[in-house]
Amino acid sequence: MWTFRRSAPTIIDTTKEERVTIDISLLLPFENTLLVFKDTVNIFFEDYVYLPLVNILYWTLFFVPPSYYPKLPYTFEEEIISTTPRVIFIRSKHDKQKICLKLWQRYDEKVFKAGLVTRRADYLLEGFEFNRRFAPGVYLGITPVKLSKDPRKILRGKLIENPDQTKLRKGVEYALVMKRLPGVWRLDRQLCQNIGTAEGMKFLAKEVACMHKKLEKSLLGKGKPECIASKLALNRQLFEEALRSLPSDHFTDNYIENYRWIGNVMDRACNIYTPYFKQRYENGHIKRCHGDLKATNLWIRPKKRNGEELQELIALDCVDFNPDFCHIDTLSDVAMLAIDIETLLTDLSDKSPGMRFGQKLAEHFLYTYLEKAKERSEAAWSLLEYYMTEKSMVCAYVSILYDNLPEQGKRYLDVARNHAQKLENTLKQAEKRSKVTRPLAASHSR
Repeated sequence: MWTFRRSAPTIIDTTKEERVTIDISLLLPFENTLLVFKDTVNIFFEDYVYLPLVNILYWTLFFVPPSYYPKLPYTFEEEIISTTPRVIFIRSKHDKQKICLKLWQRYDEKVFKAGLVTRRADYLLEGFEFNRRFAPGVYLGITPVKLSKDPRKILRGKLIENPDQTKLRKGVEYALVMKRLPGVWRLDRQLCQNIGTAEGMKFLAKEVACMHKKLEKSLLGKGKPECIASKLALNRQLFEEALRSLPSDHFTDNYIENYRWIGNVMDRACNIYTPYFKQRYENGHIKRCHGDLKATNLWIRPKKRNGEELQELIALDCVDFNPDFCHIDTLSDVAMLAIDIETLLTDLSDKSPGMRFGQKLAEHFLYTYLEKAKERSEAAWSLLEYYMTEKSMVCAYVSILYDNLPEQGKRYLDVARNHAQKLENTLKQAEKRSKVTRPLAASHSR
C-alpha cells in the first residue's frame, strides 16, 4: 500500500512486492480536516515510476480550483424526497461523520411551472447565510454534486465552506452540506413529549419571538398590499386546482363544495385589511423571515450554560427559492408554525386520551408570542386569522398536488375551513362596526 499526506507529499513503502496495487488516497479539505478518497484510483506500475507519478498527481490536485475538483461517489444511507428539496444522507469519507446533502430536484418541474420556485445562485447563497445564522454549527458549506448512474450513489466535489458568487459556476448543481442531527430533536417528535404542553408552547413562543427580533427588515418592497393580493391570487388558483384533483372515489362533489367558499372569504379579507397591510409595511414589520416555520424544520437542541442544562430552538431549511415567500410579515411567518402545531396536536389528541386539544395549545402559543414580540396592535389577531387561513390553504394544496398525500391534505383543509369561519366572523363584526361609525361620523360633520 502507498499513501501520502497533503502537508508533506512523501511516499511510505509498506510492501516489497515486485508488482503492487497502489491505492492512492486523494486528500480533500473538509471542515479544516482531510477527506480521504479511498478505493478511487488503483493502478499498476513498476517500482521506479511510483514516486514521480504520485508527486505529479499530488501537486496537480493541490492547485485544482474547488469548482473543478474531482467528484467522489457517496453511497446513500437514506434519502427524503419532498416537494422541492431532496435530502440525501451520507457519511464523511474522513471520519465517517453523518452528514446530509440538500439539493433541488430537477426531475419534477411542476412546482417551477406553477411559479412557486425559482432557481438562482444568489437565492441559494442568501438562504445559506440565513440558515447558518439561525442554526449555528449545522451548515458546513456548499458543494458541487452530480447524480451518479447508480441510483444509490451521488458524486460530490470539494466543500466550499464560505461560498460566494465568485466560487460558483454556471451549469453546475450545488447542494447544501449539513450535519445530521438526532431525529429525536425535531419538533414534530418533541410535540409528542414535553413540548406538547402549555409550558412547551411558552418556550416555543419565546424562542420564535427572539428569532424575529434578530431579523433584518426587508428592502425589496415586498409585503405591500398589492404583493399580498398577488400572492393570494396564486395560492387561491393552486388551492382550487387541488380541490379539483381530489379523487372522486374518496371525496364527493358535495364534500369538496364545503371548501370552495374559503377563497371568497380570503378575497374579502384581503380587500378589507388593505389598510392593515399598509400600516404593517410602513411600521417595518416586513422582514426577511424563515418563510417555512414548520415542525419538521425546527429542532430543539440541548445546550449548557454555566453548567445548567438548557434547550434552544434552531431553524433549518429556510425558504431560499422565492423572495415573495420569505420577505413577509412576521405574523405571516409565525402563522405557519401555529397551523402546524394545531394540525399535529389535533392528530395526536385523537390517538392519546388526555392530550390537550391542538387548537387551544396553538392559541396559547400565539398569545404568548404576541406578548413576547410586543405585538399590541388591534389588527394583530385579525391578521393572524387571515394568515393562518392562507397557510392552511398552502399546506393543503402542497400535500395534494405535489406530495401526493390527499389524506394529509384533507386535515389541512379542515384546519383552513375552521380558520376561514373565524375570519368570516371577524369580517362581519368589522362590517357592523363600520356601519355604526359611519352615521356617527356623518352627524359630527354636520
